[in-house]
This record gives sequence, structure tokens and C-alpha cells, in this order.
Amino acid sequence: MERKTNRFILMLVLMSLGTTSYLSLCCTSAAENPKNIYYENVTVLVFGRTRTITSGVPWEKRLFIGSQTYFGVAVSDTPSEVVQISILHAHPLKKIKSLSDRSNTNVFMQGVKGVFFYGCGQSFCISKIPPVIFVYCHVEKIWIYSIHSGE
Repeated sequence: MERKTNRFILMLVLMSLGTTSYLSLCCTSAAENPKNIYYENVTVLVFGRTRTITSGVPWEKRLFIGSQTYFGVAVSDTPSEVVQISILHAHPLKKIKSLSDRSNTNVFMQGVKGVFFYGCGQSFCISKIPPVIFVYCHVEKIWIYSIHSGE
């Protein structure tokens, strides 16, 4: 049974990743400086590995589909914790921003609706490797803060 669940989750993640190539930009509120990025009313794709997430809904990691008041991801400055972030407009066919290989970054989303996956199958988890995160959602507001050491 768990094997079928893992296959379903993998299929869902791959299907969602495939749709990102068709999503894009339209009119949206945005503000950004070299360290901080802010957008309103956008679709967001976050995937990678991290040890720290925060959530407005109590869920037992793994897969969650639904709404949350807030959702956060904190990525430390270690080689094993890295995420990819794509910010897309809610309307299809235009990408706003893509941030790859982000470490030492905090992402905070408010008014979130979508698909959330955090964790890994028991047979694939190794304690030194952070769990996988996959988030594909529509957000009312998103803040991305880059934390640079030594500044």
C-alpha cells in the first residue's frame, strides 16, 4: 500500500513540475531589492531540500493538499540544504522570476492554497540528508529574504 502511495506522490510531483514550463507573468504587484523579494497574487513553485518549515495547519509532513493561512521555508547555509524557487503569475504562460540554488534564505507565504509535500519515504531517508520539499501553490503574498553572512 505504501509503495502505491509513494508512486502516486511521485506522479503528482512530476505532473506539477511539467506544468511549470507553461506558466508565466501578467500584471502583479512586486517589490524587490538585492536581498529581499516581495510579490502579491502569484503562483509559486518551491522544491529542493531543507530541514525547517513552518505551517499554519497542523499536518504530519508528507503530502497535504489544501489551504493554509501561512507557510514558511527556512534554508540554512549548508551544502545539503538548497531550494529552487519559481514565481509565476496565476494566469498561464508567463514566468516572473526564477531563483535557483538558494541557500541561506527564508521564504514566507501568506494566504496559501495548493499542494505541499515535505519528507521522504522511510527507505530513502538518511539522517544526514535533509527531507525533500515540494510546494506548488497560489499565494496572496510572498516574501523571500536572503541572509548573507558577514554583511
